[in-house]
Amino acid sequence: MIKNAMISCAIAVCIGIACFACFIAGLYHAPEPAQRDEMDQVQSLCDLSRKEPWRADNKVSCDFMQEFWAIDYKCEEIRGCYTVKASSGEIRY
Repeated sequence: MIKNAMISCAIAVCIGIACFACFIAGLYHAPEPAQRDEMDQVQSLCDLSRKEPWRADNKVSCDFMQEFWAIDYKCEEIRGCYTVKASSGEIRY
């Protein structure tokens, strides 16, 4: 009886080690984070919308992404166009 219990414990330890090894291997093969964040994506999309104003799909996409990520795309005479996070208390239309 003790022999069977020891064999069961040995099998459980081997299975545990195998599962832990698979977990560690999965961590090494995890996907890399994106090189661009959402502010960069909104910036490039809205820049494209500003360069090609005749394409309505770019304008709609720019507006939607600004609303979705709560990011404002602002253009100033001196600084140029840039993105900023919208304040939480601001009402957006």
